[in-house]
Parts: sequence; C-alpha cells; structure tokens
Amino acid sequence: LVICAGAEVHVYELPGLRNTFRLEGHYASVLAACFCEPHASHQLITAGEDRTFKVWDLREGVLLYQSSILTASPLTSVSVDPSFPRVAVGAADGVVRFFDLASLPACRCLQVVDVSKQLQKIADGTAAAASAQDAGD
Repeated sequence: LVICAGAEVHVYELPGLRNTFRLEGHYASVLAACFCEPHASHQLITAGEDRTFKVWDLREGVLLYQSSILTASPLTSVSVDPSFPRVAVGAADGVVRFFDLASLPACRCLQVVDVSKQLQKIADGTAAAASAQDAGD
C-alpha cells in the first residue's frame, strides 16, 4: 500500500499495515504513484507538483532515478506499460511523456504527446466533417 502525504511517500506492508518505508525526495506534494508491475514489482514510480518523477527501489529503500524538471505544470499521473518496461507520465498541461525503464538507473524519453492538441484536432476534424455534410444536404 502506498500513501502520498505532501512531499512524503509512505509504503506499508500488507497485511498488518507495517510502515516499511518513508520515501523523501520530492520538493512538493506527490500527486501520483505506481508500482512497476509486472516488470519490477519492487520498484515504485512517484510524480508530483515539483514537476519531476522518481523511481525507487523498495528492496533497498533507495532512489534509483530522478528526472529533471519536465514541464511548467505539475505531474499528475503515472502508468506502467504491462507489456514493456516503460512508463507514461502525465502533466496537468495535457502532455504525456513516455520513458524507457529498461536501462535503469538511466531513463530515456521515448515520446512526447500533447493529448490536448490531439483531442482538439479530432474535435476540429469532426466539426469540419459535420459542416461539409450539412453543406452537401
């Protein structure tokens, strides 16, 4: 069980709720946490308002990787790809960044997708198609 409380992350062992780790390293509130299942279930990824994400080794209780500041917006979500050792890190500005975790402690950005712009393109295309159909009727 992982609980994010401000800039701290508390990891509890179940059953019994024994607090096994208190992870410190973020400079602002941690907004998202995700285990690296199924690739490395002992690793935890955290992201937050300090606009960084971190990869922790819960066997040793140490920080494996710390990103630089990625964006002007807080990082609000993390999700691990179940098929490959990579993580998607989402920010409040609508941008999702994909990182390769296969070479930890190094971590490489694979792709950046501005989801808000992609959704706008879809909306614009749908509106244009509807206008064209209305003009043809």
